Amino acid sequence: MRTRAQTIPGPSTPERYPERMATQADRAAERRVAKLEDVERQLKEGSLTIRKMTAEERKRFPPRPAKPRKTGRR
Repeated sequence: MRTRAQTIPGPSTPERYPERMATQADRAAERRVAKLEDVERQLKEGSLTIRKMTAEERKRFPPRPAKPRKTGRR
């Protein structure tokens, strides 16, 4: 005898949803890749230049301290 769950297709069946939804991490990774490709394109075109900071700039803009991580969730 079949149960109700065996006869009614659920939302996870491949016929109904062939591709899974992208997670937030997947979407963030896609955005990151797109930004990196854009930077590479701009470098090739010459509209963007990457250079080292001068000693004066390093003094004016020191590295920011790392933010403390949040703990104790849930």
